[in-house]
Amino acid sequence: MNGRGTIRVTLLLTMIILAHLSVGCIKIKSNSPTLQECTLLGCENTLSISMSGDIPNEYTLMVTDSEGNDIIKSCISGEGRSLSNSSGGVICESWGVSIRNYSPDDLIITIDWANGSMSESFRPTYEQFRPNGPGCPPVCRVGMVSITFPASK
Repeated sequence: MNGRGTIRVTLLLTMIILAHLSVGCIKIKSNSPTLQECTLLGCENTLSISMSGDIPNEYTLMVTDSEGNDIIKSCISGEGRSLSNSSGGVICESWGVSIRNYSPDDLIITIDWANGSMSESFRPTYEQFRPNGPGCPPVCRVGMVSITFPASK
């Protein structure tokens, strides 16, 4: 192969590698010349609110983050369904509530029900994970806080 052919092949290979790197399909390991393939799985930041104690049958949850954003959701406990659809990323479960695409550093959770109300501040601890493998995007955060309802009177 002459000099021009070698340059064309080198440029073609460089463009292919750069195209793969730009879409996150291949990542070059920092201490190895081999290529690492990344899958294309997605993930969402998620905050879970675990509930225990005397959980009321129906309740309204309000979550306020440090930026003043409110999420409000009415739930039926133990049935894994909602009374309202005000927040599509909020899922009522039998064990509590899961909020997708949400991972605030500080928040206040207020819960109202027929016979009471409670409010508590939290600073969740999050675990980060990479569904496509080490060094591959995306990086997602998953955290959980726990609330205990008081005994019914």
